[in-house]
Amino acid sequence: MTGEGLPFSPQISAYKALEGRHTVHITDRWAQNRTSNLQTAFFNGVGYLAWESVWCNYNQITERSGEELRRIRTIYRNLGPNLLNNYASWNPHVPVSTVPGIFASEFTSTTNAWTLWTAVNRAGMDIGGGEQVALELPCSDASRFFDIWAGVEISVQCVDGAAALPSVLLETAGYGCVLRSDDGSAPASDFLAEMAGLAASPLSSFDSTWRFLRQNPMVPSLHLGR
Repeated sequence: MTGEGLPFSPQISAYKALEGRHTVHITDRWAQNRTSNLQTAFFNGVGYLAWESVWCNYNQITERSGEELRRIRTIYRNLGPNLLNNYASWNPHVPVSTVPGIFASEFTSTTNAWTLWTAVNRAGMDIGGGEQVALELPCSDASRFFDIWAGVEISVQCVDGAAALPSVLLETAGYGCVLRSDDGSAPASDFLAEMAGLAASPLSSFDSTWRFLRQNPMVPSLHLGR
């Protein structure tokens, strides 16, 4: 999948849709701002080729993009095997928000009663965090919800089979990840703690400026033997 010229609404990976075991990676070797590519990868639950030295041509990964990669990688390593890759079902572009610019995919597990939503914010502003409901998800009375991106369990009320999640914050050009457990189980505590530690610093606090690699010419010295 190429990341060049990605549209506002995230594209669906045709290869993954046809065969869930197909390994897909987004590649955009010359991109200076990688957020759109990373959002599309996260939305689809696919990989991203973090290419910084392109055949010896340096294309810096910015501090912010590097932090986005770190958090997505952490989620993939902990939840990917039974949810994002070997899933029971995958439903992209599920309606989870009334806010234009919030897009999400739904993954159901093959091994337990878990459902995962990966969401991206392209609305141009922060959504959620108590002021505006970013996500509304289906639920049952037995459901437990976890804000995976923030690394915390969240308390919700299930009303008529739906739960509003006002505490979930999707930063501007950011991400959201929510897990619903219907069997009482929970993600590993060390994984949640790691995500909570990462989420303590918002993505907006990281420098998104792309910089070229400064070269320092060196004049070779010539030593002639006698």
